[in-house]
Amino acid sequence: MKRFHAYVDPKYDTKNGEAPIYIKYYYDRTKRKFIPINYSVKIENWDFKKNWIKKSCSNYEAINETLIDLMARIGSILTYAKENEIDPTIDFVQLELAKKKEYDTKSKRTDLFAQLDKYIEEKKPRLLMM
Repeated sequence: MKRFHAYVDPKYDTKNGEAPIYIKYYYDRTKRKFIPINYSVKIENWDFKKNWIKKSCSNYEAINETLIDLMARIGSILTYAKENEIDPTIDFVQLELAKKKEYDTKSKRTDLFAQLDKYIEEKKPRLLMM
């Protein structure tokens, strides 16, 4: 599966000492995209080991909620693409993010009883003929 994480580059701080927050999406080794979340944070309020905002930030709740929402949406887009054998290119992910739609993901667990019922129904005509 493709990788993505929250990202702040301390080299790109603005005049007021804040740097923009992005979601960094890696399509492959050479292709990556910085998806902005429209928030900035002071460098001292960013945890570079965890790649997440520190709780000491003044607007922690809003930024944290936005990060969680966007990360979950990207994760569901990538899961949807994998289940439907779609190549999750950078353009595909951006278009799907713009749509803001919810994805139904298939359950990886198989219901044993449902499978047994299906098997019995498939074999029933054959057994009745004997």
